[in-house]
Amino acid sequence: MEPLFKNKCIYTEENLKEMMKATQNKAFSTCYIGFILILAMLGIQRLLENGLSFIAMFWFVLAIVNGAIFYITPLRKAKVTYQRYLELYHGESKASTLFYEQEFIVRDLQTNGEHKFKYELIVEIKETPHLYLLMFPKNISALIEKNGFESESEKDFLKFIENKCKECKIRRE
Repeated sequence: MEPLFKNKCIYTEENLKEMMKATQNKAFSTCYIGFILILAMLGIQRLLENGLSFIAMFWFVLAIVNGAIFYITPLRKAKVTYQRYLELYHGESKASTLFYEQEFIVRDLQTNGEHKFKYELIVEIKETPHLYLLMFPKNISALIEKNGFESESEKDFLKFIENKCKECKIRRE
């Protein structure tokens, strides 16, 4: 049986960064950003009450450090994952995804391992500038590179996957 869509995805460092940012837990992100804002507000309060003091600077520095940690963490995870792929496979990891009417199959081109997925298991589709992330429970995702389709149109694929996953959320970033 011939697949309806064929996609090849290279797990470049940029693709991994995009995936890591898109799959961050939104509740955690919201709380962490709130925490950073509270730290900054404490610094502003101390600045207004006492002028430029040690305590005001402490709160500002704490807010900046936590903001940097929040921004850098997904980038660091992507870099570590990319380095691991380079060590394991002596190059970038690659996957081929074949989309059929009832299921899709993701093949790891280095190990020849394959995983079959039913469309009804997808809980969310995340669209980023270069990827579609088909999300499953427990933050498992299948990466689909937008420019990785062999002969089919990326727009046709989007219509197809939205039709197959009528119950799942679609989020564009």
